[in-house]
Amino acid sequence: MNPTARGAGWPCGPPAPDYAYGPEDVDGPPANLVAIFSSTTRKGRWRVSRRTNAFALFGNIEIDLTEAIFAQRLTTINATSIFGNVGPVR
Repeated sequence: MNPTARGAGWPCGPPAPDYAYGPEDVDGPPANLVAIFSSTTRKGRWRVSRRTNAFALFGNIEIDLTEAIFAQRLTTINATSIFGNVGPVR
């Protein structure tokens, strides 16, 4: 007998949501990404803080939020670039 045919709905409970929130980080310091004549990349599974500062001076910063874990619902990323690039992974 198919487990979903019993009228129970989901065989092992409802599916997990596609998002992941951790505990609120209200007073935590901002994360800083700096690239001066260099390159910095944040990708894979990493925790995004409430505030993130990205500064590139003749450098490159790539931020990939595909697998990131958000500690809260609202995140602010301040990006500053002088003769450089701050953007998503291509």
